[in-house]
Order: sequence, then C-alpha cells, then structure tokens
Amino acid sequence: MVYKKEDYIEDFNEGWCPGCGNFGIREACLRAFENLQLDPNKTVVVSGIGCSGKGALYYKVFVAHTLHGRTLPVAIGLKLANPELNVIVHSGDGDCYGIGVEHFVSTGRYNPDITLVVFDNSVYALTKGQASPTLKRGEKLKSLPAPNIKDAINPIGIALLSGYNYIAQGYAFNIEHLSNLIAGAIKHKGLSLVNVKQPCITYDDIHTKDFYQNALFYINNILILTKDLDKPIKVGIVKREFSNHKIGELVIIENEEQEKNCYVMEFKKANEAVILPKEKAEELLKKECARKIKEEDFYDEYIAFSIAKLMLNIPIIGKIYERKESKTYEERIAYNIESYFAYPPAKQIICDEEGNPTTDIRKILDSFIV
Repeated sequence: MVYKKEDYIEDFNEGWCPGCGNFGIREACLRAFENLQLDPNKTVVVSGIGCSGKGALYYKVFVAHTLHGRTLPVAIGLKLANPELNVIVHSGDGDCYGIGVEHFVSTGRYNPDITLVVFDNSVYALTKGQASPTLKRGEKLKSLPAPNIKDAINPIGIALLSGYNYIAQGYAFNIEHLSNLIAGAIKHKGLSLVNVKQPCITYDDIHTKDFYQNALFYINNILILTKDLDKPIKVGIVKREFSNHKIGELVIIENEEQEKNCYVMEFKKANEAVILPKEKAEELLKKECARKIKEEDFYDEYIAFSIAKLMLNIPIIGKIYERKESKTYEERIAYNIESYFAYPPAKQIICDEEGNPTTDIRKILDSFIV
C-alpha cells in the first residue's frame, strides 16, 4: 500500500492561532511521514502540554498525550515495549527544556531509537506568554511586564553533551527544508533532535516572521577557519535597531556603538566554525584562511560544539551533527536478552482466550507476610 499525506491527517479543527508556526511544523511532519512511507499502524506521536501538545491529536496515527514535561519517558516506554514502532515526540520549548529538562538530558544516556521535535517559540504561549528557557536575557516581549532576567539555555549544546546522535535545527515556515530534516531524524538509527524555531504570533513581537527572514543563517553558509588568525575578528548580531541596522543582522564590530547594540562573537582559532557577513567571508576564502563547511564536518564533534556555541546568538538552520554508528538502547537490551526483538513485551501472551492471566501469582500473595 502506498500512503498519501491525507492518510496521516485526523479530521480535527486545529486549536492554534492563525499564523502560528505550529501549522508549518505539522505540515513538515506530514510530508516526512509520506516521504518515508511510515505505516500509520506502527507510528506513534507522543506529545506533552502546551500549544505543541495539541498537535498529536491532528495525526491519524497512534497518539500518547502525556503529562507536562514527561513526553520522553513515555516515548522510551513505548519504544521498549514495541521496538517496531516509529516513535516521534512533539514537545514545546517550555515542556522539554523547562519542566522536562531532566528527561531531555538523561534520555541521551539511553539512546533509544526515537525522534524528538521541539516547537521552540521562546514563550509559554498557552499560559499567556511567559518567557520560556530559550528567550535571551534582556529581551522584552509584549507579553512581559519587564525584560527577561534569565539567561537562555542552549538546547543544541546540551543535546551534544547528553549524547544525542542526530541534531538539527529547522524553521517552521521553510517547510520543505524542515521536512527533510525531520525525515533524516526519523531515518537515523538512534536518538535524534530537531529543534524548530518558530514565531508566536500572539505573544512574541520580537521573533516574528519578518525577524526570521532577516536573521536565519543556513548551515551551508558557515565557514571553518583553516588556520589561526593574526588578529581576532569580532562579529555582532544586532539585538536592537541602530544606524539603519535591523535586529538579527550580521555586522563586523568596529566601534563602541556597534558593540553596545549587538551580541558579540570573536573568532580566531583554526577549525572554529565562523559566521561572517558576505564580504568578509569572501575575503577569508580568497586568502585561504577559511573554507566552506563540508558534509564530513557534520560527523565532527569539535565542529558541532563550535557551531552550537554560535547558536546562543543566532538561529542557525540545518543539520548540525550526526553520529554514524552507536548502539541503540533496544540493541543494548537485546545483547542481554537475545529474544528481545523477536519477542518484545508487546508480543508476549499475557492471557488466554477467555481473558485469564497466564501467570498465577496467588500463591506468592498468600505467602506474603507483613
């Protein structure tokens, strides 16, 4: 049977605001499912609480709508019970990186073969726009009474440190590109993360669709320094408009005004990943001080960490890192239990035809003495 996109769509009216990035993420997932020809009867979407949590209800696959911050433990349980399932997790930045951050970190140790898609809009939108863990310190959204006083976390860096095998970041309204990232994550054997930057049309008046059109930096535009530079290059990401410079724009830092109004990065060391305005990038390439990023760089942890450091200040879009081979949690279990894949918990017989349990523990209970 050939599955079409419509075969994965549940007939519900979406409870999202018009213009929400969630629509783009859902469409990208649907295209990925169709591209990979996932069997709806062997596919589960696990979601948490928040605007992203509603998303699972709009797929015609199996769904687990879980507790706030607890998507990953449920997803691990589903995968271990039936390793034949395609398990895709939908979680928000608050759901996953806030209340659920302990599971986000510890799941990396297990390396289950599941895909985590995080809806990252920098706010707790369902509870009226409080700052989420990915909102930078000093930023004031229209929903906040004062600028945010907490530092933002770096989910890409945390994922690298925690052991995620496939790490990417997409943008909700570049649907084809995002769909390819999600498909790559699902195909990858092991734990994968796709963090998705998106606007919140209702509460976030900074990270708008116009902002992302100006601020997004695609991974293929990154350069790798080929040698140490004699003098560091200071590059700024504009954080508030000044002298005709728009928020998110890249500038070479040459004076105090620029430094004051930008997030500043400094580049000097060989093998560092760097982000530069077009003219400066062409200059370094011409001098052979830098080279364009290559496919093999995505398998290099050092370069991946260098890119992750940049992502504190700028939304870089694309695949960041992929580990070629690493045994999944299911394979580790099968090493100890040889029959695991042939006879996982989901296939075990627990009752007879009349519904009576196959295991009688009454004698054990009768002998139990308090």
